[in-house]
Amino acid sequence: MSVKLFVDSKNMLGESPCWDTNMNLLYWVDIIGKEILQFNPVSGSTQTFKMDQFVGCLSLTDSDNGRMILGLQHGIYFLNWESGLLEKVCDPESHLEENRKCDPEGRFWAGTTDTTGVNGKALYTL
Repeated sequence: MSVKLFVDSKNMLGESPCWDTNMNLLYWVDIIGKEILQFNPVSGSTQTFKMDQFVGCLSLTDSDNGRMILGLQHGIYFLNWESGLLEKVCDPESHLEENRKCDPEGRFWAGTTDTTGVNGKALYTL
């Protein structure tokens, strides 16, 4: 078995890869770089969406318009990739939302940590 470089994105801390099966795009976050990235394997292009806070995680929603749910430093948000609209859902505590998953019922689960990544905090569901 061999490992192949897929995207040389030079992230500071790349996490939370998520494949969009409808659009055939790969999304992930650069936590420290405060970016969400999108890679198109057909064109080989990478696009970035710069944020003003740490980005801990993302999950795609069931809409077809590039809408995703994000765990950010200051809460949980919806982002429409195409329009750039960022909508705050809630802020359960003022810590970075990290390590997310969606369960079979579509609930978004996010764990929190401090900005050092050392002190775990809590687990939330939405």
